[in-house]
Amino acid sequence: KAYTCHYNADLGFSIVGYEGDGVDGHEIPHFLGKVPELSIFKKRNAVAGWIAKSSLLAFGDYLEFNGTAAIQNTANLSTIFSDTTLELATNTSYNNSTDSYINYNFTSIPNVCKIGTYIGTGAAGNYVDCGFKAAWVLIKNLTSTQQWHMYDASRGDNKELYANLSNAEGTTTRIDFVDDGFVCIDTSTGVNGLNDQYIFMAYAEGT
Repeated sequence: KAYTCHYNADLGFSIVGYEGDGVDGHEIPHFLGKVPELSIFKKRNAVAGWIAKSSLLAFGDYLEFNGTAAIQNTANLSTIFSDTTLELATNTSYNNSTDSYINYNFTSIPNVCKIGTYIGTGAAGNYVDCGFKAAWVLIKNLTSTQQWHMYDASRGDNKELYANLSNAEGTTTRIDFVDDGFVCIDTSTGVNGLNDQYIFMAYAEGT
């Protein structure tokens, strides 16, 4: 099937436009040279939700990028990640025959970008190591229903937006940007609930 791809392996990011074929094992390339750790899919020619997949999670696990649901699992959304391709199953959200899709892929690059997971402590001071001073952070609770929390240094780390909502900017201070990553100073389930698991993506200051 025809596809187009724009990519920058040095920044760990690629964009793939492709056509589904409805066949289990349909492969699309990502050109990152290493396994993507976050892949986001959207059907372009029909109404459908945004699907987020990660090689850091279990086989068949997925998140709704436009929703608040905790991690879900379905067999026909199972994705095999390799350093060259994504191998798709048959779910219509990302591989229906003749439908067109857009796919965004991210992978960790030292001093540029970090995708990872952490466990909430329910106490202020939960440090998340990125290996660089973070200037943009996206966080999603995998355990319970929560928004996709988004922070950046340009607006200040006390300013909060939700990637999945149209809400105006909030002013709750939940994280601090520090030299080697960020610190969760809030105790809410949005970013730091006790024993909750989170996935995050961070980009470094200066990138």
